[in-house]
Amino acid sequence: MTVQEMLARRNRILETLDVETAMADLRSEGYSPSREATLIALHKARYDCCHIADALRHESAEWLRERNCKRMDMSPLLPKGVLPQ
Repeated sequence: MTVQEMLARRNRILETLDVETAMADLRSEGYSPSREATLIALHKARYDCCHIADALRHESAEWLRERNCKRMDMSPLLPKGVLPQ
């Protein structure tokens, strides 16, 4: 798989919040994540990914805010309406 194919696959998983595929990928690496933890991680990754449509990133920001979650690096979310660059 080329780098471009890997990035396109990653973006599809993030755009659609494909929990099942993400969990399968993690299991293949020896992890056994819960569905909830995987969904949280997908929202955090989508929020920070500048290759995803801003509307989806804002959607994830709101989802994370509603659950009092932080960013992947445990820093706080940026103010409402502002996305990581």
